[in-house]
Amino acid sequence: MVRLTIIDAVTNLIINDQIIFQEDFNNEFMEIFLKYSLEGLPKKILITDGHMAYPPIIERICIKHQLCIFHIIKNQYDQSYKIINKIQRRIKSLETKIDKNEARIQKIKNKSKGIEGKVNKNDITRQNRIKSRKKLEKQTRQLRKDLSEKRKELYEQERINERIRAIYDTDTKKAAKQRFNTIYNKINQFDKKPRIS
Repeated sequence: MVRLTIIDAVTNLIINDQIIFQEDFNNEFMEIFLKYSLEGLPKKILITDGHMAYPPIIERICIKHQLCIFHIIKNQYDQSYKIINKIQRRIKSLETKIDKNEARIQKIKNKSKGIEGKVNKNDITRQNRIKSRKKLEKQTRQLRKDLSEKRKELYEQERINERIRAIYDTDTKKAAKQRFNTIYNKINQFDKKPRIS
């Protein structure tokens, strides 16, 4: 289900409110909904949640458009949360690979226990074990390096989420704007950076 609501920003009165099935929600329905809801009303600006279908529709009905600050912040938080989940999955995968490599290295070491000294040229089994162990140790070092980088990345993303949450705890509008713009400048994964003025 999808809810479409138009509220007069001056009077805070609901102009139109409809709940429709997800499969009926498309650009054509949105355009009809907007035109019908706004017909005969004085229009200055339309504030939306930033859905991609709005700009061309709003251009056709000749009205100014602004993104809802709440939705901008929420979308940013949602995007950051997705990134955090992706990083956490990658960290788990790296930890699993490291554990498997360490178990395989230990297994190779256990097979070679008690055998010391220089490797004989004819002892191909022992040579192969040493090569396998060294290869696994090299892979494990690289995995640990990748894991360290991902943990740093996770820490930074979690800090960004904390800052996003802090916007809602801000006492003044000016401080909220400053926090919002600081966060927006830090995040590189967004194509457009709408600023609050």
